Amino acid sequence: MTDLFVTQYNPYSMYQNFGYYPAFRGATIQQNNYNSVPQMALQSDTVSLSANGKIQAETKKQGLSNGAKLGIGAGIVLGLGALAYVLTRGKAGSKQVQQLAEHIDFSQAKTYEEAVQFGKTHLGIKEYKGFGEKDLDVINWLNEGIVNISNKLKGKSIIPKKVIYEAIDGKTMLEVSSSGEVLRIDKSVFGDIDKAINDYLSDGSYVTFKNGKYSIPEVYSTSSLKPLLQKLEKLIKSPNQCDFKEKIELFENLQVITNETNSFLSNPINRIKAILNNSEAKNRITQIGLEKDIDRISKMSIDEQQDLLMKYIREANIKKPFELTSRFKSIYHEFGHLNDPKLSSRAHVKQFYDTAKEAYPAELNEWLNNTEKQRIAGEVSSYATECPAEFIAETYAKLVEGRKVSDDVMTLYRSYGGPSIS
Repeated sequence: MTDLFVTQYNPYSMYQNFGYYPAFRGATIQQNNYNSVPQMALQSDTVSLSANGKIQAETKKQGLSNGAKLGIGAGIVLGLGALAYVLTRGKAGSKQVQQLAEHIDFSQAKTYEEAVQFGKTHLGIKEYKGFGEKDLDVINWLNEGIVNISNKLKGKSIIPKKVIYEAIDGKTMLEVSSSGEVLRIDKSVFGDIDKAINDYLSDGSYVTFKNGKYSIPEVYSTSSLKPLLQKLEKLIKSPNQCDFKEKIELFENLQVITNETNSFLSNPINRIKAILNNSEAKNRITQIGLEKDIDRISKMSIDEQQDLLMKYIREANIKKPFELTSRFKSIYHEFGHLNDPKLSSRAHVKQFYDTAKEAYPAELNEWLNNTEKQRIAGEVSSYATECPAEFIAETYAKLVEGRKVSDDVMTLYRSYGGPSIS
């Protein structure tokens, strides 16, 4: 029996502007029938799991968490990790909402030909390029995700006319053009999902498995990561018993952690303000004597604000819960971009301008400096605070998935022209 020890580390990790709560000393999660997972203390830095074996041999490192590909202009891919869109300026007017059946019954196709025919007949996709018989699971996953969106919108959604299956970069699950014409799926991820997960866990991402141990971001409460760790354990113990659906869900959630982590340090002052707005967290910070005066904090450098934020997390033991997301998250997010009527005029990724903040477009500048909008967007995700386009896509994904959002989120979503969800 092999012990897989989970250690928490600090890569200046992800934190949202919503859902902060102190992890009280001595709080524990009761053991359940999953007998290989012992009690997990919220304050503790370690928790052990048991498994019969290790991940497969460590494979070539792909650098899945190396951040964003950033640029500006026609045809440039913008995004972080799993979530990307291709900005095609001047072509947004060609996007057309396609009226599909108000409800489409989906069932897993048994052959490649059947899956392609389903997409052409029911979803209006003209061409599936680069796929073969061995890629049936990928097409079924895509078709089912699009059906879910279409049914949620009663058949009214922009649908790409062409789906291309090709190697992109091993980091980007999907790329879609704002024209709505083309969707690309990364063959270097889906062509061998086992390898993609193994690469992810061994390449220095924010959740790793090396030398028999997991490492996880210290900002998460250990107990909330328990479902994800159980899924990872199942993959390690019995990889052949995990089907494609389970593997893609696992990969999606690893990508969520990476995308959120990459967004964590954006505007640390707003994250600090959000924590201090929580009276319980503020009391904890006061008790241990950390700086909490916003005027003084505002005068700090970005690096100093980042250091203070991490002290809140470490020394005040304020942890963030992690919530598993759907295996269709990347599809829903990208369709949020596709259905955003103003995408091409506001598709700005904040990090591109970090070395020249004076070049921020007006909408982005106002967004990043509006504490209330940052707070509201943080209720959705850290990535949603990046810019209005990502806020819309992240909110759209939650709504399609059927997750609740606050009235504040919906008001802000509508004010930016977020696509209507029934």
